[in-house]
Amino acid sequence: MIHIAHIINPVAAKEGSELALSQPFTYESMRVAVKYAETVAPQSLEVKLYSVQYEEDVKAIPTGFQQLPNLSRSIRDVVKSDSVKKFPFIGDILHALLDNTTAEYLIYTNTDIVLQPHFYVAIEGLIKKGYDAISPTRRRVARDNFGEDNHAYILAQLGKAHPGYDCFVMHRSVVEKFILSNICIGTGYVSVALIHNMIAFAQKPLISDDYFLTTHIGLEVMPPLDKVVHSATREDYERNVLPKIKPLLSLSKFPYITLPLHRRVVKWVLNPNFQTSMLIELEGKSLRRQLKGLIDEFRFKTLGK
Repeated sequence: MIHIAHIINPVAAKEGSELALSQPFTYESMRVAVKYAETVAPQSLEVKLYSVQYEEDVKAIPTGFQQLPNLSRSIRDVVKSDSVKKFPFIGDILHALLDNTTAEYLIYTNTDIVLQPHFYVAIEGLIKKGYDAISPTRRRVARDNFGEDNHAYILAQLGKAHPGYDCFVMHRSVVEKFILSNICIGTGYVSVALIHNMIAFAQKPLISDDYFLTTHIGLEVMPPLDKVVHSATREDYERNVLPKIKPLLSLSKFPYITLPLHRRVVKWVLNPNFQTSMLIELEGKSLRRQLKGLIDEFRFKTLGK
């Protein structure tokens, strides 16, 4: 049986805010997906839902979620300012699962990501194909005309594509190797750090937009970010994360690698999660290795005559 632990970070959002609107849909979709898994795959799949939060957000823990110990640190400890939002470190969230569960596979999603009912069963299928780290991209749907009773209507819409990553499924042995420093959620660099760690440490990662498994309410692709937090996480990533994982990055594990060279380069340029210069550097190393292999093969064949 495959054991999955799925964690979220609920927030006691201000009434009327976007998060206050989206979180209930997220929680209900997770509960529905668990029930679907219990019905369809009761002998092969077990899913448990977990919550990790700050003390002031305990009241926001949804029904059906097991409460893990409260978080104690935030990005405020790094930027030394109480004026920024209290974003937790993604490493603290993932270690809450590592330290308090024995599940083989760990999942983290943002609290505004709505799951398709078949989400966990589909993830089980991908795990059985040998993937030890999975990140399916979401679809975006308009937030117009949504009320509390139209959960099915949200899921029925195909919506629009999105280039970002906010759903991460990982074997615990992969997560244990992650280098995340003080990267916090609430900024684009959390997805950058997680995706690159997956590529560095997973044996067979799957980062794909071919699967319609999650939905986000709202069409905005890149919402405004706190400049102070974004700058701090970018600096932390470039100084404390990337230098350590870069030597472990393999071009063959990046998305779009099966496309022709000119097409995948365009994809990498357009995707904000990847540094084009680094990928071009990896491409160069790959081409040099291929060229060296051809030259060596020619030499050895010539010597053998």
